[in-house]
Amino acid sequence: ADFSEKHVIEDELKYISDVGKIVGKNRKADEIIGKIQKDLRIKMEKMKSVRKKQKVLIINSLSKGLYIYTPRTLAGDIVTRLGGDVIGKEVENVGNTEILSFERLMMEKPDVIFIQSAPERDENILQGLYDHPAFRQVPAVLNKRVYTVPFYTIRCPAVRVGDAVDIFYRGLYPEDV
Repeated sequence: ADFSEKHVIEDELKYISDVGKIVGKNRKADEIIGKIQKDLRIKMEKMKSVRKKQKVLIINSLSKGLYIYTPRTLAGDIVTRLGGDVIGKEVENVGNTEILSFERLMMEKPDVIFIQSAPERDENILQGLYDHPAFRQVPAVLNKRVYTVPFYTIRCPAVRVGDAVDIFYRGLYPEDV
């Protein structure tokens, strides 16, 4: 599938279905898809009563700049469906790395930050963000609402897309967990 324009949950569900057909496990694939869809529906229903959308920054990497996931990405799609307002629409750049300036970060003032990581590096990744001068006055940092997201749940995750939904939901609505 071509994910360059927009990558949504349905792309991953189609992939699960296609793999199920190829390996002769249609029923199992349908069960997995059904569970992911049901879980997402329940979470979306719960957050309908939330009046104020939280501003959400989803960071791909902080290595040489502020590389982000924008609303057109799988991570952005999930957070949007869960009621978050994903920062970065103005820097969407299909086929290229999407970068947010640190000045824009301070103007946007995200309520919640998710940063892509590998579980074995979570503590270092979080500490690096908390120590970064550009993030010191950001509401998400001040309120300790910064969460890691394993890269394998948002980068071609297939069956792990359900894990991404859970991680984003817990970060957006910690009081509901």
